[in-house]
Amino acid sequence: MKLFGRVSVLSLMALGTVAYAADTKKTEAVTKTESKTEAKTEAKTETKSEMAEKEDSLMAVAEDAGLSGDAQTKFKDAAEARQKKLDAWSESEKGKQLADLKKELTAARKAKDEAKVKTLEEQAAPLEKEHAELMDSSRGEVLGLLSDKEWTKAISASLDRRVKKSLSAVTLTKDQEEKIKEISDEAVPGYLKEHTDKEQAFKGLVGLQSKVSAKVKSDVLTDAQREAIKAAKPAKPEKSAEPTTKPAK
Repeated sequence: MKLFGRVSVLSLMALGTVAYAADTKKTEAVTKTESKTEAKTEAKTETKSEMAEKEDSLMAVAEDAGLSGDAQTKFKDAAEARQKKLDAWSESEKGKQLADLKKELTAARKAKDEAKVKTLEEQAAPLEKEHAELMDSSRGEVLGLLSDKEWTKAISASLDRRVKKSLSAVTLTKDQEEKIKEISDEAVPGYLKEHTDKEQAFKGLVGLQSKVSAKVKSDVLTDAQREAIKAAKPAKPEKSAEPTTKPAK
């Protein structure tokens, strides 16, 4: 009986450990899901202009364009002067007001307070518009320093890099990388012909990237690579089902 008692206790302890481990894994999974949700919520408060600049800074554009010497210095000075303008706006009364509204928006979205979200979005809209216009116009002035040849080179390099980055879930062969560059380079002239304004072309590059990525997946990747990319996409969190217990007969 004593032996049986000891075995029972050990069994219960083992079951408790397994249950604790399972609960810990569930908690970690929920925490990760919540973190991703919060990141998406914060991303919603960014303007298209801010998101475009995250993808490629002006100095990255200068590097892609192959600038050197006086041209590089002139471009760098213009980019720094622009940043001072943006910093000054952020430190202004309007800039601080927008920053506060964005924080409130993040909290309201997290709390799923739709009425408050709508009110805050309406309050932030004119400030976001003013900030975005300043970002766009000042960036357009800096990009205007590039010649057509330099601009084409910069866009081609950026597009090639973005497309390959979107395929980071798979390992590309050297031949595939060369084919991707060819497809990217072929797409640029037509795109720039339709988007003569450098600033608009810069912001709209994400649309071209999507088209080129789709073509690459179809014409360059293998079936196994396409499946690997699908599998790498974050799965939507499943809704936890409430446990149902049947009444005892």
